[in-house]
Amino acid sequence: MRPWLNKIKSELEKLTENPPFHTVYIGGGTPTLMDPEMLTELFSTIRKQVPLQIDAEISIECNPETMTTEKAQILGNSVNRVSLGIQSFSPVARERIGRRGDPEKIFEAVSLLRTYGIRNIGCDLIYALPCQTIPEWEEELRQALALEINHLSAYSLSVEEGTPLALRYQENHETDDLSFEMEKSTRRILQDAGLSRYEISNYAKTGFSCQHNTNVWYGETYLGLGPSACSFNGVDRFTQSLPIRKWLEGEAPVYDRISELERLGEIFIMGLRTVNGWKISDFEKIAEKSPLKIWNQQLASLETKGWLVMTDDRIALSTAGLDFWNEAAMEIL
Repeated sequence: MRPWLNKIKSELEKLTENPPFHTVYIGGGTPTLMDPEMLTELFSTIRKQVPLQIDAEISIECNPETMTTEKAQILGNSVNRVSLGIQSFSPVARERIGRRGDPEKIFEAVSLLRTYGIRNIGCDLIYALPCQTIPEWEEELRQALALEINHLSAYSLSVEEGTPLALRYQENHETDDLSFEMEKSTRRILQDAGLSRYEISNYAKTGFSCQHNTNVWYGETYLGLGPSACSFNGVDRFTQSLPIRKWLEGEAPVYDRISELERLGEIFIMGLRTVNGWKISDFEKIAEKSPLKIWNQQLASLETKGWLVMTDDRIALSTAGLDFWNEAAMEIL
């Protein structure tokens, strides 16, 4: 951890001349594995070296089982948003996907964070877990809502080929159908609880959507620090090397250079992940032309399928279109 933190600090120290940042997102799922001294050192460097807007959103991802009183106090003085990586409250389900930790730690972590002033708390859950039923998933949602969270990300389990989980668990059409039904339950239960869907997998109370992710979906530039971190400068996307030793040695990032039209298509379709979609004038500020002129035939095709809703000033996917976002993206790209 020490070499990692030293390099992160050296990169942060280069940012003093940048325009103020809107958001800071400390992610990767496990930053709270750092001991209190290192967490303090990281936040001290951010405060000193990173120019921030007065109302900047500062988020950190947190493993509930790593939370302590001392760490909660540090976060209370340093961030204004915490995302808890819960995945599941069920000990059986957690064991099936290789997720360690005692679910009771989740409730303890939330209590500690609130004790030290963190009010904007969200969590991540995964559905369509091995052998999971719809009633079991609905109970997961109710347990999350009992924490009085402001934000919830709900992701369908994606099993990567070659992983240990893939050897034990095979996806099939029945799993796909079950996943779709669980997603519908998610919309209904969270909407009734006051968490509106604002992106394919994200729900929030009014005023609590994740500004960092929203900026990325709408084509804003961002800088990623750390092994495998991704950045976008408005033209090229580039990714730092993944093996941490190569990153520490200064291996150059890998650039994703594509044509201007392809990049505009990528930005446009990412904005269509959101429920509100694009205000046409906002996209025109980026592209200097209307999406109706760039993708007229493709948009007409999506509208005919019932996947797209167009008004005088806005283009957004319908509920059905959000369900088939991958297919819609392929038509644009």
